Amino acid sequence: MHLTVGLILLAISVCLFLWVDKRKFERKNHAAVEEFESYTSFWKVKVLEASVGILRWILAILGAFYTAFGIFY
Repeated sequence: MHLTVGLILLAISVCLFLWVDKRKFERKNHAAVEEFESYTSFWKVKVLEASVGILRWILAILGAFYTAFGIFY
């Protein structure tokens, strides 16, 4: 049971890593400068990505813990 939960949490964490990195890549122009519609959208995006960044690290740590716990017990 713990192994399954751990692997699911790790999979969700990897998906969040890839999603945020893809968003950052697609937002850049030819000069590798991030483009935003407005100053407000800049802050909305940055706050969203920071929140998802914290969540993905928490999920990765919990997933690793549950996976290790599931393998050894």
